[in-house]
Amino acid sequence: MWAWRALEELNREGRTRAVGVSNFYPDRLAGLVAHNEIVPAVNQIETHVFFQRTDDKKPMREYGVQHECWGPLAEGGQGFFENPVLVEIGRAHGKSVAQVALRWLRSSAASSSSPCRCPEHIAENLDVLEFQLTADEMARIATLDTGRSHIFDHHDPEAVKWLGGMRFNTCCTTRVPAHGADSRRQGPVGDDPLATPPGAAQPAGGRGGLDLAQREGEGLLPALDRPLRNGITRRQAPRTPRPSS
Repeated sequence: MWAWRALEELNREGRTRAVGVSNFYPDRLAGLVAHNEIVPAVNQIETHVFFQRTDDKKPMREYGVQHECWGPLAEGGQGFFENPVLVEIGRAHGKSVAQVALRWLRSSAASSSSPCRCPEHIAENLDVLEFQLTADEMARIATLDTGRSHIFDHHDPEAVKWLGGMRFNTCCTTRVPAHGADSRRQGPVGDDPLATPPGAAQPAGGRGGLDLAQREGEGLLPALDRPLRNGITRRQAPRTPRPSS
């Protein structure tokens, strides 16, 4: 709560144009709105065809909070890119599975960003506005909803414990152990402190990611992160590779 009030102060001083939150479930969002002056401009939550967040949308519309999704392609898990419903709909429009999913999000009034470096995929992500999904196609996609997280379940105590023991380099999404004397100790997942969190889908591609020294050479790791790395040189691949069209 104090963190949010600090953001409110920055907003009132004109130092931010807007302030928002991430991963707020309806009850927490209601409490935040009820006990503070500024309503979040956005709530970024895991949203994709397998976790459509139907129950979360109503309170966000009520409070005027923009629904923004993270993990719009489900991190490639659950056979996302080979899903027969998405493949068939994409074929009907001459679009990729990723484009169908992003178009579905736009049609559901959710903003999204699918971060990538591949120019082909960036172009694909932008090319989703000139076609529309039919009511029947939207209904078919609705049947894919499982009503639960497939990436990170914030209601899972073990997953939350794992997250609480990590620090994040938001520059390049590299996870590093929490700062302190225990930063070299094994994490709660096997022998790898950078392993996939409990309950999350294992990426199909196995281990991956750039060597941290290479990232530093590319200017992706700020110098202030150097004391936190403690010799870790690899990270878990965060998602299944997206296929080329």
